Amino acid sequence: MEIIESGSFDGTWAKFKVRGGMELKAHVWRGDSHHYWEADGTFDKLLDFPILAVLRAVGHFIETEIPLISEKQTQNEASSIFIKGRDDEPSLNFSVNRDGNPMVELSVQSHPRITFKQFYSDAAKVLESIDAKLVKTKYYDSPQEQLHELTTTWSTGDRTVWQLLNCAHLIEMIGWPGNATAEHVTAQHATRLIVNGNINSLLGLREDGQLEAKSALYEIDTNAGKFELAKDVAQFANSSSGGILIIGMRTKGDGTGDVFAKITPLEIQSKTDLRYKSVLESRIYPAIEGLGIGLTPHDGGHVMYITIPPQKDSLKPFIVQGAAIDETVRDSFFLIPQRRGDSISSIPGKALHAFLAGKLFGANEKRGFGESERE
Repeated sequence: MEIIESGSFDGTWAKFKVRGGMELKAHVWRGDSHHYWEADGTFDKLLDFPILAVLRAVGHFIETEIPLISEKQTQNEASSIFIKGRDDEPSLNFSVNRDGNPMVELSVQSHPRITFKQFYSDAAKVLESIDAKLVKTKYYDSPQEQLHELTTTWSTGDRTVWQLLNCAHLIEMIGWPGNATAEHVTAQHATRLIVNGNINSLLGLREDGQLEAKSALYEIDTNAGKFELAKDVAQFANSSSGGILIIGMRTKGDGTGDVFAKITPLEIQSKTDLRYKSVLESRIYPAIEGLGIGLTPHDGGHVMYITIPPQKDSLKPFIVQGAAIDETVRDSFFLIPQRRGDSISSIPGKALHAFLAGKLFGANEKRGFGESERE
């Protein structure tokens, strides 16, 4: 981490370049009895830096530039980083408390029909998956949605921005209504069952337009495995309702479709979620908003689940780099997968042409084809 720019205006500030190219801007504010600092930044794909390491590195600069004048206050009590994501992403506010442990505030939403008790219980279990705990909750009520500020911490090791943002995505996914019937379960309800350790409740239910199961991990060390993972995720992004991909469960045909028949817990290595995320980012365009990847323990192993919330029509179609040609994945081709019942199909050329004609030429015709847009 290096300082690439600094100055002074109503206080001292410095811009840092973090590993991977991410930039943070830190501000130091002078008070009558104490000073404090805060930093803000934006992120896109640069989510893998460790939170505590960055807080301490920025704090070291602050302490060398302006010594804190209150003996009772240490730098750790007066430091924070606010990171704003893409549109509709949860925001994250990082700080360090008096005992030196991190405090992270997640800003998330839930539906008014979801009770606070259930929502906070589900949120705590999502955070437990990364050995973090929920220590404080605050909410702002409205008729359309409930806004929550969830404060979490951990006492050992470090966590990355991706891990915390990923938890926020999963928490929001289960914060919206989703009810199961005798043969149908929504993605939201399935996610809630898995998070709460009730994965057995999925057995006997039908794999349909919002759900798909795989009994084994994808072989993402191969082009074929990367392509299969991206295809299976993008199909849900191109649907109207999103979905959930469950890895560690087997289905069985009953003559009319596939039902969840058996849980097959997997031995999942550390950072597998980050590797899956990297594959999806490199293989799917545009980036899927609110994508979540979680793990739940089961019978000595884990079940992985990837949640894909409904996407805005303006982002569609989601395109997968690569296509299977003569049983070989060729990166020079692309695929637009779509979910049809419990199977995947590709958008035919005729439909794609009509879509692109409306997107590209329809917009041009409204202002006169060939006429440039004016600022």
